[in-house]
Formats: sequence, C-alpha cells, structure tokens
Amino acid sequence: MTAHRRFTSSNLSTGRSFAFLTGCIICLVILMTTAGRSQNLVPNPSFETRDSCPSGWHIGFPFPSQGSMFASNWFSPSVGTSDYFNACAPLVPPNNGIPVSVPDHALGYQLARTGQAYGGGILDQFHCEYVESPLLTPLVSGHRYFASYWINTRNTSWGGADRFGAHFSANPVEMPNTAVLDMLTPQIESPAGVILYDTLNWMLVSGVFEAAGGERWMTIGNFNQFSTLDTILVVTPTGFGAGPFYYYYEDVCVVDMDGSPGIVTVLPLSVCNGDELDLFARPGMEHYLWNDNDTGRQKSITQPGTYWVKSVDLSTCTVMADTFIVSDAVGLLTPELGPDRIICPGDSLVLNASIPGVTQYLWNNGSTASTLTVRGPGEYIVSVSSVCSKGVDTIRVTSGTDCNSSSGSDNPGGDSSVVVRSCLYIPNAFTPNGDGLNDRLKVGTVCESNSFMLTVYNRFGEAVFASNHRESGWDGTYRGKPCDAGTYFYLLYYSGDRGQQLQKGDITLIR
Repeated sequence: MTAHRRFTSSNLSTGRSFAFLTGCIICLVILMTTAGRSQNLVPNPSFETRDSCPSGWHIGFPFPSQGSMFASNWFSPSVGTSDYFNACAPLVPPNNGIPVSVPDHALGYQLARTGQAYGGGILDQFHCEYVESPLLTPLVSGHRYFASYWINTRNTSWGGADRFGAHFSANPVEMPNTAVLDMLTPQIESPAGVILYDTLNWMLVSGVFEAAGGERWMTIGNFNQFSTLDTILVVTPTGFGAGPFYYYYEDVCVVDMDGSPGIVTVLPLSVCNGDELDLFARPGMEHYLWNDNDTGRQKSITQPGTYWVKSVDLSTCTVMADTFIVSDAVGLLTPELGPDRIICPGDSLVLNASIPGVTQYLWNNGSTASTLTVRGPGEYIVSVSSVCSKGVDTIRVTSGTDCNSSSGSDNPGGDSSVVVRSCLYIPNAFTPNGDGLNDRLKVGTVCESNSFMLTVYNRFGEAVFASNHRESGWDGTYRGKPCDAGTYFYLLYYSGDRGQQLQKGDITLIR
C-alpha cells in the first residue's frame, strides 16, 4: 500500500508540524512590511472615513467631478442617487428628513458588517444605483487581482436578483443621464442563477481577473438589464420605498495576487520515492491559487520540487503565501560504524551513527542517541530509520591483548571515536562583487560523491539557483539579474561512499 502522509501549514502555529511530519527541516515565517506587500487598493473599503455626516435620505454620493462630500473617495457614476448610511447621522433628521443612521434607518434595521457605515442603492426594472471609488495605485498589466465586496438586502425588500459584479476602468465612470450601466462589462460577477436576497447575513461577491493595465477606478453594482436577471419574490412590498430591490454595500477588497504577499510561510518537507504527500494551504482563506493555477486548498504530490499556494485573508484583505520545498527524503540508510575495534582497559570508545536528516536511532542497549560511548568489549548494533526506510550496522569491540604497543587501542589511555563526517562543506557567506575573491558560492569536498544537488532559496521560498554540478557554483544572480544582499537558504543533497546525505542551512550574500 502506498504511504499517504498529510501536512497542513496551520500546524505551524500549534507546534505539531515537527511531530506530524518528521521530514520538516526548516519552518520559517516571513512578515512583510506594509510597503512591500500586497495591500487593499481601495482607500475607504468600509465607508468609515467621511468628509461629513449625512443628514438624511438622498444625501449620498456625488459624481466624481463634484469631489468627495460624505464618504471619502466614494462616488456615484450614474443617474441613480446611491445612498450613504452612517451611525453619525441623526435618528430624527431636521426638517422632517428621512433617517439614514446605522443600524436603524428608514429602510429597516441592518448592522454594519464592520464599523458603523455602509453604502446602498436600488435595483429595479427602471435603473440600478452604483458606487465607485478610485484605487490607491493603477493595476499592473498581466497581474491577477482578487476583488470582493459584501452585500445585504434591506428588511423591506421583496426579493433579490443574481449577477452582481465589479467593473474596473482607467478613468472614472460618470454618466449622469444613464440608468443602467449595461454597456460596461464587469471583470468579476456573481454566478448566474444564484439569487442574493438574504436580509440578515452579508453575502460575498468575489472573483479573480487579469488586469489589462492602468485601471484606476472600481465600480460596483449590477451591470445587466433587469429583464435579463433571475429574480425571486419573497414578500409583498411594504413600508418606505416599497417596491424595488435595495442592496447595501460593505467591506470592499482589491488585492494583487501576483504582488508580494503579506505573510510568507516556508515549509521544507521530504517525500519518499513513490509515496504521495498531501499539501494543505492554511484554512479559512478565500480563493486559493497554486503555482500551477489549481484553486483547491489541497494538492497531492509525488515528486520533489517547490510548490506554493497563495490565498486571501478577507479579514485583512491581505495575500498569504505558503511555500512547500519538497526534497527527496533520505532513502536507503546505511549507518557506518566502521570496522571492528579493539579497546584497552580504562579506555572508552565513541560510536557515531549520525546521518544528516535522520533523527531516529535505536541501539541494542536501548539508547536512542545518535552516538554511544562504550567502555568494554561486546557487539553493538544500531538501527536508524527515517520516514522512508530503515538501516542497521553492527560493530564488534574486543579487549586488547597488548595495550602498550601500537597494535592495541587506537588511542590508548583516552577516548576513541568512530565518526562518519559529511563529505561536503559549504561556506556561510560570499561576495559576488567581481573582485575575483569569493565571487561564487561553491561547495567543497573531502571525499567522492556520486550524485549532487544544491538548491538556493530566497526569503519568499523561491528557488534562485539549482545545480547538480559541484564545480559551477552560484554567482549571486537570478535570471541574469543580481540578487539583493541578505540571507538565503540552501538544501544540499549528495550521495557517495558514505551513503546518502542531506544538509541544510543559510548563507549570506554580501555586496
């Protein structure tokens, strides 16, 4: 039966990852600064920031050319008078005005999803009311963007409709004589046939699209003629404004999926030859995107390599990234205790069965350490095991008959060690500045190696160098461009007359 191991990045926070998957060598979490990470491109996503407090009904959002008046950076693009609700508004407006406070107002009772404000607009057979906002930065051509917002129907709405969306444009939309913006094609849209009519819970409209480049404005609403929509009648219209559908808009998010993520989790793992390893992205996120464009939370793999998945944390509108660096697990284990030895009275002998990447050892006397100190003759057996295989070695230690001559103990009167050392070594820093000194990161050797692979990763878990030729070395560039100075991580795999070994560590690139 094929082994089936599971790993989830959420185990990192609980400390279970090390016990749950013994192949985990390094677990690294990188927090990006705000300036260097993908952030919400909507300047006032929850409608909280305001220029002034609304005093009553139909005092909502101006056209872009009029400048911001109430909710900062929110405008109306069409003839409809979209509305602004805020807890700062009076419950009893002056001059017999119609209340637009939160949660109590003329259309019923609705708590804000977050904060104390939201926008709103009508959808009926005559027109649709929209809201639009500038973005903090223009969209980048070819980048994929996640966009979302939450909607809710008023208590007195008599039903709902499908296909709400968001349109992105280079310039603001301002059509004061247009009732329905059906000439615009939304880049994201809720599914046809899924009617949104919940009056209690906020409903999510979301999607991912590829930017043409230069889009600086976002418009949200319904971009279809009412007669083409799927609708549902729930209750007979009653109360103020009875008749049309009415929707509240809240918590708008636009984030670059191809930009730098806010949090990067790097998780080196190992997979046994022929086994299947299940990789799980962190739970509770929105829209998972793997390096091969899969969109599920789980991926099953059988081959070593670098796998990453990005997802969106809707609570912060931030892109998260989990990088799984999967290497070949230590396969055939061959502990080397060396030839049989002679020990003199009063001496001790250190037997060393250490193999890089292996943490499970068992000696025939019950010890579970990688080394064993013996002070007398006997047969000593060590068993080593990894997630893939198991290996055993035996050494016989006999008493010396002539401990005063060179034929006795290897080190009479002291400790003697049987050590299997690493065949290869790697410096901890190099300076690729062209001066001819330490310009390349090269691996040194003290013994023969049959196979070799060096992979270097940056802080995002991206492989910037890989080679199976020991003499080539890394020149500190990636795709022909110099890499930044800083710390990089490496995995070094090789096999030779001392068995298969795996080393890991970090090196510093100095410029």
